[in-house]
Amino acid sequence: MRTQVFFTTYLENVKNSAEWQSMVDTVENTGWHREANVAVHTEMTIDHYLKTFAPHRTERQQMLALMALLFHDFGKPASESTNAEGRHQYLGHEEVSATNFWNFMRSEIALTDFFFDQGYHWGDVNAIKFVIERHLPYGMKQPKKVQALKDQIKNFLGDDEEVFFDVLRSDSAGRIQDNREQRLQEVEDWINGFRAAPKWVDKDSPEERARRKAEWQARQAEKLAGIQAEPGLEAFRKLANENLDNRT
Repeated sequence: MRTQVFFTTYLENVKNSAEWQSMVDTVENTGWHREANVAVHTEMTIDHYLKTFAPHRTERQQMLALMALLFHDFGKPASESTNAEGRHQYLGHEEVSATNFWNFMRSEIALTDFFFDQGYHWGDVNAIKFVIERHLPYGMKQPKKVQALKDQIKNFLGDDEEVFFDVLRSDSAGRIQDNREQRLQEVEDWINGFRAAPKWVDKDSPEERARRKAEWQARQAEKLAGIQAEPGLEAFRKLANENLDNRT
């Protein structure tokens, strides 16, 4: 089945979910988002991708990007809070969205089987989860972190790394926002700077790198231990624990 045919059916099924209704009920109304609600923004990102990028991408690239865009704000309702000025904010919604996507794929078995019937697998689900989790990278400045993100993009997406940048552009263009042209250009500037950044080389000794890795692992273990045992999060914790020794 062609990707866009599959995705049309998949999207209609997702729209029947409680999670989608929560996005319909979530209205951001900030300078970054003037759409009627989060669900409208999500559909705008998908429409932009289909019109702008899909004609130039492979079936696989289309699938990864469309799935990432569909779920990229799945965690906004759960992460909504109000700042001191009384405005809505959604701090950390990228990670919440990624976790909610993972949980959705584990709980909605029929839809997941439908996805897998197209030739995809859990490794592809993990790649989509990564794109969702990293879809707001614009504050990243340190050369070490920039290099780490480059390595992660290559690791998760391989030759399909354009998916990551298509999602960034579609997320930015698929919305009603103040200073639109300026913000679209800022995204392009970030992408160009990110791609042009020279490779960062770790000049520390092996012992120092091992020490840093041990400290990082300890912080991650502490963080994971603090996750509440809510339904659906056990799989996320298990996956994170399995990957702990392989991440730096």
